Amino acid sequence: MSFGPTLNQIEIRRNALMDVDALWLVLVPLAIIALLLLTSALVLSINRKRLPRACEFVVVQGTKLHYCQKGSGPPVVMLHGSNGSSNDFRLSIMDELSKDFQVLAFDRPGHGYSQKVPGRQESCAVHGDLVREAWKSLGLERPIVVGHSSAGAVLMDMAVRHPEDVSGLVILSGVVHSFEGNEVPVMGLY
Repeated sequence: MSFGPTLNQIEIRRNALMDVDALWLVLVPLAIIALLLLTSALVLSINRKRLPRACEFVVVQGTKLHYCQKGSGPPVVMLHGSNGSSNDFRLSIMDELSKDFQVLAFDRPGHGYSQKVPGRQESCAVHGDLVREAWKSLGLERPIVVGHSSAGAVLMDMAVRHPEDVSGLVILSGVVHSFEGNEVPVMGLY
């Protein structure tokens, strides 16, 4: 007479429980990944509706730069700071400025819709030279250049090396000098 499960039956139940545990170890991460993908798709969809589409592109030294242009009058070129894009200006002051000026807001290399600089170390000089060459290829001469945050260092470098190409600088909350004897800490922000 038997009063409980046999050792064989206990072993079968234990294996079944281990299979269920293993199944949870697979299903939970898959569910989390699916939730993250769904959330990313939702955020992307919301942002595509909220943010303006790409404007125009110009290729300079093999790098495709995105820019938006509006208005007529004396030229103004705008450069955003780290982790920004031309939307920083498009969604704020570009409309008002374009009433009196021809305004171009660029996405700096590696930001917004612009490509990263292929095969070159990025620096303030590289960013400045690409944007300067871009505005020249678009027919602009001696614009007023506006830069926010880390673009302040780009503008200062540009003005020191190529003063003949700018008619003035407007630096908004700019990083324009070294801290504690270190180099300008702009490129470390990328």
